[in-house]
Amino acid sequence: MTCCKCAEYEWADPQEVVYTDPEGKGYCVFHAPLYEKRISNDDFNKRVFERLRESKLFEGSGRFCDLSGVVFPQEIKFQQVGQFPKVRFNSACFEGFADFSEVDFGGFALFKETIFSQGASLSEAKFNGVAYFGKTELEIMYILT
Repeated sequence: MTCCKCAEYEWADPQEVVYTDPEGKGYCVFHAPLYEKRISNDDFNKRVFERLRESKLFEGSGRFCDLSGVVFPQEIKFQQVGQFPKVRFNSACFEGFADFSEVDFGGFALFKETIFSQGASLSEAKFNGVAYFGKTELEIMYILT
């Protein structure tokens, strides 16, 4: 059984289910509700970073890192990723602060309908392609250069 949200967001690599809701819908660790991740925040962030790094290996094939619909449970700092691959955060929900300071977005960066509940920082971030933030919700955003 694979994640219902991976199917909804058309992920190229549907993920295994870690949580099944009362209606029988299955969710992977990335899409599971906030308190149903079943791993620590550090382990969750490591999986996100691994996904970003793995996507860089396939950049020439036209693939991108799909993080659409991901529920980020706590603060995450993306500086350790280095240069980002093309990435899609559409409909993602950041429950903690999202720190993109000094990140180098190597291709497109799509944040359509993304929710930043505790704010975000893009201080000194570089966008080397299209950056789209349509219908994004921000409580606080820091953009300092």
